[in-house]
Amino acid sequence: MDESKLKAICGTHSFYISLRDHGTTVQSSRQELSTKHTTRLHLAVPHNQHLAAVQISIVPFELGHIPKQTYFECSVRYTWCCETAHEISNLSEVGRAIQPVYDSYCGTGWDFSNTD
Repeated sequence: MDESKLKAICGTHSFYISLRDHGTTVQSSRQELSTKHTTRLHLAVPHNQHLAAVQISIVPFELGHIPKQTYFECSVRYTWCCETAHEISNLSEVGRAIQPVYDSYCGTGWDFSNTD
């Protein structure tokens, strides 16, 4: 999987976190969340000789009965680079890699290592 392809799909409110930046402090490279549009974070998660392409979507929403407050819903989707990686890997590898990114943007509250 070529990182330049992942970076190329990013646009407004869409950001790529490179493999090189995985080891740095996530907070230092953190982008601001939009309160009007979905923010998408893209990253590649290595496992053995394989990579997973991951997209974290952070969607803002408001509740009519609580005015002037914005809340965020988070969802994750991923795909492995090949069928072999899919067969030998699982969500826990992806979860461990993306947890610091999620925590940086959304705080604690969802544990991606709990796959039950």
